Amino acid sequence: MPFEGGVAAPHDLQASTGQGIFWKFFPWIDKSSFEVSADAFDCFRLLLTKHKQLVSQYITTNFTLFFTQYNATLIQSDSYVTKRQSLKLLGEILLDRQFYEVMTRYVDRGDNLKLIMYQLKDDRRMVQYEAFHVFKIFAANPNKSYEVQKFLIMNKQRLLKFLPKFLEERTEDEQFCDEKAWLVKAIGNLPDSTSALRAPEVGKQAGGVSVQGQQQVSSAQVRS
Repeated sequence: MPFEGGVAAPHDLQASTGQGIFWKFFPWIDKSSFEVSADAFDCFRLLLTKHKQLVSQYITTNFTLFFTQYNATLIQSDSYVTKRQSLKLLGEILLDRQFYEVMTRYVDRGDNLKLIMYQLKDDRRMVQYEAFHVFKIFAANPNKSYEVQKFLIMNKQRLLKFLPKFLEERTEDEQFCDEKAWLVKAIGNLPDSTSALRAPEVGKQAGGVSVQGQQQVSSAQVRS
């Protein structure tokens, strides 16, 4: 069992097989009745946020396994409640300094960006809203990976047409309006072509987010 009494045992910080109780939360949340799903998500959220340092280490150790499950089972869930809550929780985790390493790895992946951008087009407003607060983390990262830069540049003109009208009815939400205006400016400042990008060397990992970059990410995303 990954967590006993809310605290992870030292040996549980080793790579997981994905067979423990912790991993059963994903189908419990997605496939159970509403009452069971709601209780399972509340417990899941508590597990992820109660002891952040330990949980951050656990997720980092099992990064691919965790986010394969999280992205496919929760964010792409057919349940509106599960999708919305999972996007909100993801945003909270990525913006928490205790999960800094998790955040840098997540925003380096182009497939994660594509998934979140797809949620921006959901026909349900609150799903769009929660996806926006994850998407802006990708945009705020000054040290974007090659694949993230490439995807954003390839979609630059589409984003510049899409974002100004995005959730435009939220006129009384000053923080959201400010963040959206900043995001439009950030996207507008991207190159018009991918020709200037330098592909990473084979086997070389992306650099992640610097300390200065971490401050820029933080300043772009705090919401009440």
